[in-house]
Amino acid sequence: MRTKAYYYTTRILPFFILLITLSSVNQWSRLPIGNTSFWWIIYGVILVLFFKTKSYLLNSITSSLWPISFFLIIVLFSFIHGLIKSEYYWDWKLLISNLMVFLMPISVYAFGSPLILNRTIKYWKNYALPLFPIFLIFILPEAYGRYLMPISFLLLFFPILPKKWKVIGVLSIVLITFLSSGARSNVIKFIIPFGLSFLYYFRKNFTKKIFYYITIIFFLLPFAFLYLAVNNTFNVFKFNEYLDTKNDNEKLLVDTRTFLYEEVISSAINNDYWLFGRSMARGFDSNFFDWLEAYKQYRLETDRDERQSSEVSILNIFNYFGVIGVISYFIIFFKAAYTSIYSSNNIFSKILGVYVAFRWFYSWIEDFSRFDLNFLVLWIAVGVCFSETFRKMSDKDFTSWIRSLFSKNAFINLT
Repeated sequence: MRTKAYYYTTRILPFFILLITLSSVNQWSRLPIGNTSFWWIIYGVILVLFFKTKSYLLNSITSSLWPISFFLIIVLFSFIHGLIKSEYYWDWKLLISNLMVFLMPISVYAFGSPLILNRTIKYWKNYALPLFPIFLIFILPEAYGRYLMPISFLLLFFPILPKKWKVIGVLSIVLITFLSSGARSNVIKFIIPFGLSFLYYFRKNFTKKIFYYITIIFFLLPFAFLYLAVNNTFNVFKFNEYLDTKNDNEKLLVDTRTFLYEEVISSAINNDYWLFGRSMARGFDSNFFDWLEAYKQYRLETDRDERQSSEVSILNIFNYFGVIGVISYFIIFFKAAYTSIYSSNNIFSKILGVYVAFRWFYSWIEDFSRFDLNFLVLWIAVGVCFSETFRKMSDKDFTSWIRSLFSKNAFINLT
């Protein structure tokens, strides 16, 4: 049984995850591949492989994963709730899509394994990355960062990367910053890991408490900003108004989030689903997007003024799962960060803990809830944080694992 699962997760899983590179950029491609049914099959196979991985890695790779189980139970209840509330084709489509997206946390069991993660990254590095120059012909600049998202994970370990990959990492940042600067989020998702990697040089000066305080700042900032905005004291999304900017770069500071918060929260309060959510089958009441063709079609067929999802991850969590879901989601991030800082023997786990805390903070700004490389990289980071195998590594062991990603010989230690 272990041999079969080993084969599935080390040979087949990396190939199917490689395909996610294509679906991640499909929306911005001049030559889209597949349709909804095709990608549902791919996602379904990946999730089945993740569940198979869980069955034999549960005890040897990860521990303290009750936050993941708790969140998945909430997802299950939301799915059942959605089965009851679904009336139209659009409801069923959203329900199935969201079920696959929010089952992705199960991947932490697979990505907690050094061997499986090694093979997954190697497969992407050896096959997807060399094809990127060809895809430049077919995809819009906004998709560059989405295609290269696994590199953002590698940037967390920039000081110990081989010289060639340091160059590739820097070139990726330059490419995304200057050719797709309109996609602000992609720029941030590459620059932040790059910046955090330099904490490596302060490993002898930074105690666990300092790392913990940094993560606490990331965890508390969203609540502080929300409180200030609700009280009309300070709105971080309207930062350009405080700066009084009058130049060509002002568009990078344009507020595209405040109205989303207003619509999602108002919808939850007005329809009394703020505690447990509206289910994964329903969106939030909205009148702002009626100019979009897809929105017009949805309204025509359902007679509803709803938008099925938003660009802000935490708003989607709140809409589908309510306050209970937000709390559960928070616990995952906090537990992962705390465990990686206080129960690890290496600096890299601590840096990953800070990165996970940043991703919690950033989920209040963007982070689309999609079955794509961006969401996958998040759960890779969470999986490594929870992994006992990774956390038990010394700095030297972790460095050897990172360098094994760029060598022909796979890292084979699973225990």
